[in-house]
Amino acid sequence: MKRKIFLICIIIAFAATLSAALSACDLFGNKGCGSSHEFGEVIEIKASTCTEEGEGKKVCSVCGYEKRGFVLPKKQHTFGEAEIEEEATCVKKGKESKTCSVCGVKEERVIPQKSHELGGWEIKVEPTCTDNGERVKKCKFCDYEEREKLGTISHDYKETERKEATCEEPGYVKRVCSVCGKTQTEITERLYHSFPEGTEIKYDYRDNSDENYCYYAYRECARCHKDVFYKTQSHSMKKDAEFFVEATCSSTGVDAKKCLYCNRRTTETIPVVPYNHKRGAAVYGERNAENCTVQATVSCTLCGEEIDSWYEPRHDYDAETFVCTREGCGNVKEMPSSYFTYSSTYLGGWAIKGINDKKQPT
Repeated sequence: MKRKIFLICIIIAFAATLSAALSACDLFGNKGCGSSHEFGEVIEIKASTCTEEGEGKKVCSVCGYEKRGFVLPKKQHTFGEAEIEEEATCVKKGKESKTCSVCGVKEERVIPQKSHELGGWEIKVEPTCTDNGERVKKCKFCDYEEREKLGTISHDYKETERKEATCEEPGYVKRVCSVCGKTQTEITERLYHSFPEGTEIKYDYRDNSDENYCYYAYRECARCHKDVFYKTQSHSMKKDAEFFVEATCSSTGVDAKKCLYCNRRTTETIPVVPYNHKRGAAVYGERNAENCTVQATVSCTLCGEEIDSWYEPRHDYDAETFVCTREGCGNVKEMPSSYFTYSSTYLGGWAIKGINDKKQPT
């Protein structure tokens, strides 16, 4: 009885499944969904490893159609920690490897060569004030080393001599290097004289023999207390009228000068001046009756040389008419008007009537 009931249930379930399948697809799986199934994600059939590819399928969610042939890619190797086979140094490269825990495959990698590991600087040659030195760094693992030149050091100067600067001279300090003996001299500028405001000026007047200056002036330096030249005054020579003698045509002169600021006097001889005559009084000769003239001459009172001459008129005037009596002359003497006018203070006489009528032109 139980077996019949179980069999009937199986037949009913099969019939329902078959009916559903036939309503969606035909026996080849093409007629129910048409040409496009609705596939989901790839379902793994055979798992892939790090050495073999896997296999997968897709199932239509509508009709249950399965599509196989999907290849699943290989998985990555599962490497463990790297193991160093050869350590890298500063002279060669190293090597390390990793092993897959699944397939046992081994992967190797080259470890880059290391840099040199240098120690601290060591002085190889000590520098001096004349020669360079040298220092070196060495690698801890090989013979590699780096060298560096050290510059010379300063001289070790010791003072050996000193002179202090003064107002007039510079000073100096001499030093000698205790290592190489090189000498160094440092010059210090002179101090120069100091003259505070109000410093007294001292005058030294020269005697008459100094041809150029009346005096020299000095000031005392406040630092060294030495009388230092300040200024001077040149002679200002002018004519000395008291002793000056003019040179003439017959004798030398004296050019006398004296200074306006001091008692200096000088004299120089002035040579004879041939044309520097001294005029005498005019000397008149006999009257020349033919032309009513007389010759006048002037001579030098020093040498007697005649230095000038000229002719002056000399007429013989009539006492009443004031007309020259020489025949053919007729020159009229000009008289002041007061001569012809009576005056109680001027005894020239009465006016002579008709005199002006008798005047004739020259």
